[in-house]
Amino acid sequence: MDLIDYSTSLLSFLVPGVTILLAITTGRVVLSLVLGALLGALMLNGFAWESFPYLWQKFYTIFIKDGSVDLWTLNIFLFLIFLGATTALLTLNGATRAFANWAKVRVKSRKGASLFTVFLGIIIFIDDYFNAIGVGAIARPITDEFKISRAKLAYLIDSTSAPMVILTPISSWGGYIIGILGTAFAAQQIEISALSAYVQMIPMNFYAILTIGLVLYTAATSFDIGLMKTKEERAQREGLLFDEDSELALEKRPLTEGKDGKAYELFVTILMIFIVTIVSIFYTGALTIEEKGLDFSWLLALENANVGLALVFGSAAGLLIALIFSFLKGSKAKSIFIALYKGSLTMKEALIILTAAWLVGAIIKDLHTGAYIASLVKVHLDLAYLPALIFLLSALMAFATGTSWGTFGIMIGITIGISVETDPAHLLLLLSAVLSGAVMGDHCSPISDTTILSSIGARSNHIVHVKTQLPYALISGAAALAGFLMMGFFESLVLAWCVSAGVLFSIIFVLRWREKR
Repeated sequence: MDLIDYSTSLLSFLVPGVTILLAITTGRVVLSLVLGALLGALMLNGFAWESFPYLWQKFYTIFIKDGSVDLWTLNIFLFLIFLGATTALLTLNGATRAFANWAKVRVKSRKGASLFTVFLGIIIFIDDYFNAIGVGAIARPITDEFKISRAKLAYLIDSTSAPMVILTPISSWGGYIIGILGTAFAAQQIEISALSAYVQMIPMNFYAILTIGLVLYTAATSFDIGLMKTKEERAQREGLLFDEDSELALEKRPLTEGKDGKAYELFVTILMIFIVTIVSIFYTGALTIEEKGLDFSWLLALENANVGLALVFGSAAGLLIALIFSFLKGSKAKSIFIALYKGSLTMKEALIILTAAWLVGAIIKDLHTGAYIASLVKVHLDLAYLPALIFLLSALMAFATGTSWGTFGIMIGITIGISVETDPAHLLLLLSAVLSGAVMGDHCSPISDTTILSSIGARSNHIVHVKTQLPYALISGAAALAGFLMMGFFESLVLAWCVSAGVLFSIIFVLRWREKR
């Protein structure tokens, strides 16, 4: 099937642009994604009837590849279904309510509940998917108790998950990026350890660090701006924590809460998920490197881990523990079955949205939107502007394609090539700009899977989450851009951080001043 090539055309932006615009204006996420995929299929096939077999093939390959079930899709589906069922069992057992009561004694304010959520996000750094769903499950009873809107909860989750995961070498993102760096460095004969390079880039990852700082400040001071302020005021005044038309609202299928639950049941369940997931990540990585005949190392195991399968093992372990607690309490088999069924159903809309996002993502890949954006980097500019330019283009690519991982895969190799030919001394700075930009674009994009999963974890309307998080992402992004400009012109990390922090504080000061007026 011959497809029209849009790799050198501005039209490659049309599909992500239309999809994002429809999602934001209509609030119908699935419909917008499907229409975007249809438009892309028509464009790639010259608006001929072949567009429809092509579209079906793209949908089919989400689930079936090379004649067998796609294991990544299967694992992510199982992970979400198992966690939905586990959450329902914890509700049935009364553990969720008991944990909320336990936390009320220790967390005595909205500020405490918000900070508790942020600290959870910082601690659970192993994977962004697990972070988004796990932190949501733990924090939601507490934030609900203090009438914190689900939009605010989604922001607290999203703005700690990806930034923390990318700042940590021992994480799914860290392993993925280190693997890309190692391959690219070898191809360019760059004699530097991929792990060493990754660690050295951490202080220059302006967006991730600034975002964590901003979310901590927001949690501590109720720095609510734009639509977030409206949602928070409504939650406090009327007790409405989420939009009634929310596609992801668990309350559509309420479960009867148990009365004799214990808070430790939730702790034990979540801890089991966390431990088994970490162990499984390194175990699957060890099996892979053994198959390749390589010597074992922890870093190599992390690079070769099957994260999807590890998430399934972790969530299955949590589900097993929740089932054991249910049987020990003498719960009837029928009640347990109903809880499992309803818990699984809470993920139905989420799975549909994820599938639609993957579909449009696959079509955007065929449109070569990322390749077109990457080609813009090669335009001749003053080298002093290069870090800021790469940051902006990486953000644009992640925003348009909905994938930070895809952005890493494209931009890291291109950036290394550009650096080798133009400015080898600033290689790590330019790569830091890629990492920062990719996370920023991911935070802003309504078609990003990590943004979608943060909405799922918080049980928030997805488009409301995107709209409420966007101003915060732009504030951190503006401060990060200033940092990369300073690094490009003055090559001083201390000066760059002073300017970035100054920009961040200045924006906060102006917004606070306007709020008082």
